[in-house]
Parts: sequence; structure tokens; C-alpha cells
Amino acid sequence: MANWAELHEDILYLIGRRLTLFEDFVAFGGVCVSWRLVMAALKKDFNMLPRVPWLMLAEKDDGSNLRDFYCPMKCKNIYRSMLPKASGKRFFSSQGWLLTIAADHEVNLLHPLSRVRILLPNLTTFSNLEEMATHCTDKLYHNFIEKAVLSSSPSTTSDYAVMVIHGDISKLAFYRRGDNAWTTIETWLSAYSDLIYHEGRFYAVDYWGRIVVCDVNGSCPTMGQIMPVMPNEFTHSLEKLYLVESLGKLLIVLRQGVTTRDDCTYGTTRFRVFELNWEKVQSLGNRALFLGFNSSFSVEACNEIKANCIYFTDDCFEAYYSASFADEGAPNYHPEGGGKDMGIFNLSDGSIEPHFRGTSFDPLSPPMPHFEQLFKETGSFTKKLSSSGKPSELSRTPSKLSSFFSGTQEKCAVCTKTVYPLEKVTVEGEFYHKSCFRCAHGGCFLTPSSYAALDGILYCKPHFAQLFKEKGSYNHLTKNASIKRSGTPLTPEAEAKAAPEQPKSESEAETQPDSDQTQ
Repeated sequence: MANWAELHEDILYLIGRRLTLFEDFVAFGGVCVSWRLVMAALKKDFNMLPRVPWLMLAEKDDGSNLRDFYCPMKCKNIYRSMLPKASGKRFFSSQGWLLTIAADHEVNLLHPLSRVRILLPNLTTFSNLEEMATHCTDKLYHNFIEKAVLSSSPSTTSDYAVMVIHGDISKLAFYRRGDNAWTTIETWLSAYSDLIYHEGRFYAVDYWGRIVVCDVNGSCPTMGQIMPVMPNEFTHSLEKLYLVESLGKLLIVLRQGVTTRDDCTYGTTRFRVFELNWEKVQSLGNRALFLGFNSSFSVEACNEIKANCIYFTDDCFEAYYSASFADEGAPNYHPEGGGKDMGIFNLSDGSIEPHFRGTSFDPLSPPMPHFEQLFKETGSFTKKLSSSGKPSELSRTPSKLSSFFSGTQEKCAVCTKTVYPLEKVTVEGEFYHKSCFRCAHGGCFLTPSSYAALDGILYCKPHFAQLFKEKGSYNHLTKNASIKRSGTPLTPEAEAKAAPEQPKSESEAETQPDSDQTQ
């Protein structure tokens, strides 16, 4: 019987590249050490692999902190995850993180798998909060923020920003790490429909199809309009506009359908995709779009994801809120609430088929696509993420076993990047990647038994002995080591000074004039 642990790493690599689901990657890396090493190599090419997102379902009425994640591609499985203090909160999804808003107006970033939380400024720090507070007090946190987008994942950088669409006229506001309050962007434009971060800047589209670009990196944020008003022929039965990136290009997607009818029916009828010059996109090629509440993105098609299709979730907020406020005397056009308008739209023939057969609705947190980036960043679902600020809560302490498989905060002494246990070499209290553990003179790969060190600089033993023979001492190595630590290049003059004076040969002594004789 074949021993699967002894499969050649090239064969394992080819097998791993065919995996598209996150749970398959986790199972792949858990087989044995050799498979886990191949999974570490696959991490580097993870951007090239098809990736299947999840659908985070709406909160149930049981008051539990458990939330269901639905994988529409693999046996229609539903995975349940504990989210700390999740009950009764408003949720938004971006960059693999969740932005949560509580009834007391507290705002947090929460990672759903690591459970790291980062505290953001309270809702009360918005300058225009009073505009809505006058007529919507106890449920202000339900609908004050309509969309939230991260510039980058806090698990990979401390230099991140959050931009939101908020208020009763859908303005833009942003938070940068270290800010004590949200900053509202005051312009004549408002009623924004969607928001995205693309190539270092935020882009927003309003309900007239005008797109603006925002740069919040400097002390004075800038904004400019880059797209004219949408042509009138596109506005008929328009339900929502989306901005989504695909293969480096920004696309604008129009969702058309019926949102409020007396017979309690509603639903999407079609999508149309355009480039930013309003030129219609006829085909997405081998790509698929995922559109929904607060989260839109594109992925490469695979066996589980249909090419040239749009996967969408329910964005009919009239249905959500009519069900939510029916007991308060509001018109109830949809007594069954939202959560039914989810499906797969085929861009080639205009057909629609369901992907989640059931009803999942909640006015606080409707179902939304959630793309988990934790595996992309770390190769593990269990890594303890490091955030820029001190997390306000960690629901559990990672065990020694989980730390071994998911990484540490130890840094390589050469490249200063994180060193994980399976690729770590430890010598003289310093940590190195195996690929960085090399001779400073010849670049030779070292082992703990074949290296020599002088003032923190590593050499292989043959080169170390050779350099001593060439100069007769280690003085020049000490000089080189100090210069390398300071980052100053060694000039030829400095190298000459660093070298010790060599004894003259007899022939040189004979040709050298005698100082007493020349005087």
C-alpha cells in the first residue's frame, strides 16, 4: 500500500494547486509535515488560485452569538462560527474583516476567525449624527451607516483607513488609524450608492451614476468627479449600482428589478455591466462577480464557480425595514421580510437560478458575501493576527499547538519578516529563514553546524578561514560588520584602512631607500 506521506513534493504541489475551497486547504496541510510544507509553498501562489467566498447568513432570532456561513459551492454546506458579542449588532464585511455597530453606538473591527477586535471611534463622533437622531433614536445604529470599506486588511498592515456611506442623505466619511473621530467629506454630491477601494484610492458612485475618487492619505483629503451622469436609458427600474474590480479594471454594475409592490413580490430581473466610460461589457470571460450587501468582488471561475455569471444576495432594504418596523405602524409591503432575492445571473443568456434555497433575513445584518483573506495572508485559519492597535478583546488564548502551526511574531534577523516554525533556524538567540541563513561573503547556504559568526555577521567556515588567511587577522571583518550594521557602503579607501599592514617581502625591503641614507 502506498505511503501518502512519501509522495514527491512536485506531485503534492500539483494536487494543492487544484484545490479551491478553504476547508480543503486546511485539510491538505493537516495530513503530515511534508504536506504542510507544500501548503506553505502554495501560500506564495495563492493569488493565482481560484478562491471561493462564503455567504454570511443573517442573524437568527435566538439571541445567540453563533453565525452561519454558507458555502454555496461544496455540497451546500453551512458552517457555524462563534462571533464574540455578535447578537443584535449591525455587520459589514470588507477585506476579510467585519465592521460591527452595537446598540450603544460602539464601532469595532472584528475578524470572524481569529476573533481579534479593534476599537474604532464611536458613532457619536460623526459631525452629522444629529441629523438622524431627531427622528430615529433607539434604532439609529440600524441604518446610520449604509456601507463600510477598508483600504487594506489590519492583519497585514497598520496603515489602513475605513470609509463609510452614512446619514440620511448618504454622505461619505472616513477614519484613519489613530483618528479620534470620523471625518465627514462635505461636498455638493451625496446619495452615494456604493463604495470601493482601488489602487490606493476610494471610489464612490451616486444614484445618478456619477463616480468620484477620494484620496485620504494626506492631511487634506481630495475628491474629484471622474464620470458623467448615467445615460437616461439605463435608469429604468434601476434598483442599485455597484462598483467592482475585475482583473485590475473598475466596473460599474446596474441591478434592475422591482423592490416594492402591493402583492408582496419583488426580485432582481437582470444585471448590466459597464466600463467607466459607459461602454457595455458583453462578457466577463473566465470571471464571476459576487455582489451583495456591503461586499462586492470578482474571482476566477473554476469547477465550483460559473464563468460569466453574477452571484448576488438580497439588497431589498424596503423589504427588510417594512418587516422590521411593521409593529410601529409603518407600511408593510413585504410581511415576510427580505432574504429571498438571492441567485446566480448568467450574463450570456440572462437566466437566473438560485444558490441559497431558503429565507435568511434580518434588518440589522442581511446575508452578505464574505471573502476570507486570512488563509491568503497566512496559510492558516488559526493564526493569531497582529493589529496596529491593542485589541480590545481576545476571546481565547491561542494554545502552544496552534501557535506552532500558525506562526509567531519572531522576525528574521536578515529580512526582518516574520519567521514561522517550519522555516526557522535559531542560532545565538537570533531567528532566520532557512533561505536567509547564508554566508555573508559567498552566499553559501548554512546549517547550525557549518556557520561561523563575527559581530553578528554569518560566514561559512571555509570562507571564514579563507578571509583570515588573506588578511592575517579578523580586523577587516570587524570593520565590515560595523559598516553593514550602520548601512554605510564600504569604500575602497575604507577597505584599505580596515586591512592590517602586511609585512614586506625581502625583495621589497631591498628596493626601498634607506631613510638615513637619503637625508
